[in-house]
Amino acid sequence: MILEILIFCFTRAVVHYLYSCQTLLKQQRKIMAAPEPQYSKEEFARLGDEIYARDIYPQLQPNSQGKIVAIDITTGAWEIDNDEISACNRLEERYPNAQVWIVKVGSGYVRRFGVSHSQKTKTA
Repeated sequence: MILEILIFCFTRAVVHYLYSCQTLLKQQRKIMAAPEPQYSKEEFARLGDEIYARDIYPQLQPNSQGKIVAIDITTGAWEIDNDEISACNRLEERYPNAQVWIVKVGSGYVRRFGVSHSQKTKTA
């Protein structure tokens, strides 16, 4: 009788452990799964800029200057915020497989690397 109880408890523990592992793996795959690019870098940029210029820019308010626009280039959906993370997170909540292109309103770039023009003139 005791042996049967031990086997039953052990079996339940193993089943519970395997179920927990399976659940964790599913969650990890969901977190780690990045969408595969569907376009070349050039096509991706062209589509993102085209959607921004045609559909989004005309709708922006004057106080949008300097904000970040995250665009799903497959659906044309977009979100705007003061930072990239917030805009992208909201867009990806709505469209989990979004192909995201980021634009900074009123600027030719989102981030800049290297010395700025004003820093070059100060050091010269």
